[in-house]
Amino acid sequence: MAIIRKKGLRDMNEKTLNERLKDLRFELLRMNAQKSAQMKNVKIRETRKTIARILTLLNQKLKKAEKVQLNARKQENKKQDKEKI
Repeated sequence: MAIIRKKGLRDMNEKTLNERLKDLRFELLRMNAQKSAQMKNVKIRETRKTIARILTLLNQKLKKAEKVQLNARKQENKKQDKEKI
């Protein structure tokens, strides 16, 4: 499975990222079981880095969504406070 860089990952939606993450974790598990050649060590390292990139992007998207919801709630509360006055 090809390694995807940050730019390619940012264009993916959450569902695609989760599927890619699942595939990469399975591939990493398989590679660790077959670990023998030096070339595989490079591929294992690249796979781990890609998994970390995906997890980072998913976490960033989650935090951004939470921040949007929090701001919406704050705006709603301000509106309600103004109506009370």
